[in-house]
Amino acid sequence: MATKAKIPWIKSEITIEIEGINVISQISWWSKDYYIDIVSPFKARISGEHMMYSVPCKFVLVKANPKSELAILDRCIKKIIEYFQENYKPV
Repeated sequence: MATKAKIPWIKSEITIEIEGINVISQISWWSKDYYIDIVSPFKARISGEHMMYSVPCKFVLVKANPKSELAILDRCIKKIIEYFQENYKPV
């Protein structure tokens, strides 16, 4: 009986100031998927992207080799800003 291999997810926390508010988020990724969790000032999950297994490329956070890697940090920051601006409601 075959066992499923565990995917080695990498997690990185980032803080971005948006409209004077510190937004704390965690980016979770591995070579073919990523997603973003906003931790503060509210909790939310933002969908990332999936890369097909047949594509000879992988996700990295920064410093991508343009021939075989795709950096996701700038994409994640853009998604966090857009999500925050559309969904944040001050208390």
